Amino acid sequence: MRPDPNPEEIIKAAKIAGIHELILSLPNGYDTTIGGPGGVTLSGGQKQLLGLARAFYGHTKLLVLDEPNANLDSNGEACLINAIGIARKQNTTTVIITHKLPLLSVVDKVILMSDGVIYAMGPKDEILSKLVAPSSNTTEDERSSANG
Repeated sequence: MRPDPNPEEIIKAAKIAGIHELILSLPNGYDTTIGGPGGVTLSGGQKQLLGLARAFYGHTKLLVLDEPNANLDSNGEACLINAIGIARKQNTTTVIITHKLPLLSVVDKVILMSDGVIYAMGPKDEILSKLVAPSSNTTEDERSSANG
């Protein structure tokens, strides 16, 4: 964080991340000490949203999110998805590393990797259709019975 943080930019970033109301509910609002002796303890999800707010502070051009929904509940995940949508509108390049499918709803392209090897790369819909397409080893009878 810059030595002379801009309060308006801080609040804007907190609102984007969906954590502004939580911050206001803390004992000293934006001046509350987090962690350490005498500090407020945040949940894992609250820490993730706070980290997301920090990432949005200023004029972010590249946003790298590694498992950004690992500790989020459904409300926190909705805040994250909304924030990613705002990043898109701001023309922020966003890279998301995830094992959880809900975040794929907000991406354009997918790189499918395992053990450092790229197995598929391309537009989201194209890659996802390959993942859910019936196996070429499946017979027509098996496909018919699977579809009811």
